Amino acid sequence: RKKVVDTVLYGLVPVMDTYISADHPLIATSLATYPYIPSEGARILESLGWRDHDQNPATPRVAIGVDRVPPYTELTVTYLTTSAAQRRQVSEILAQSLRGCGIGVNVINTPFSEFYAEGPIGPLFGRTFDLAEYAMSTITVLPPCGRFTTAGIPNATNRWIGTNYSGYKNPVFDTACANASQSLPSEASYLENYRLTQTIFSQDIPAIPLYSRIETAATRFDFCNFILEPTASSDLFAIELFDYGESCLP
Repeated sequence: RKKVVDTVLYGLVPVMDTYISADHPLIATSLATYPYIPSEGARILESLGWRDHDQNPATPRVAIGVDRVPPYTELTVTYLTTSAAQRRQVSEILAQSLRGCGIGVNVINTPFSEFYAEGPIGPLFGRTFDLAEYAMSTITVLPPCGRFTTAGIPNATNRWIGTNYSGYKNPVFDTACANASQSLPSEASYLENYRLTQTIFSQDIPAIPLYSRIETAATRFDFCNFILEPTASSDLFAIELFDYGESCLP
């Protein structure tokens, strides 16, 4: 993930540890983090029964004693994302990282309309993927914990519009998200529960947070009081403070 940030995003954003940006005013502290340690990944795979049987890291590991998996089944997954240029760049870096751990990866770049098509036909909303890289946007300052609640799993009942694509189910997370959403910012339960959802998320990892988008804007040279705010839905959120001309010059 650090290589993605450094090479694709010019090092302008941090690697994320939870489902909101580190710049968010409600960000939790002491979150579980997962540094890039390939040897630890290899050790975990070995302990689960996925063995490098031929001592060749260029080939996928195989199952030896993995529950409900036929012996010598290759550890190979399909990595699905859109055909956008940035998605291609990111998926190739992450695919190479996975291959370095002995995980076979087939990257498939599909048109935007197909990737985000309605479920159950669409692969993302229909949840018919092994790995999927997708964008998660929000137009509110509130942490979007509802995207990972049980009620958010796409299915026929909610007409396949849920955004909990991994099918994550945790009643403690659900309760914390509901309590936070039903609290006022002045109440202690508001901050407490939003931060609890982040802590649980960082421990369970129902989805792997990659990076936040780069915010870019341009103004004239004598413009002042313009601020890029990562939690605002529009760059014009402080329009009443904008000014230009002589009053902005030093």
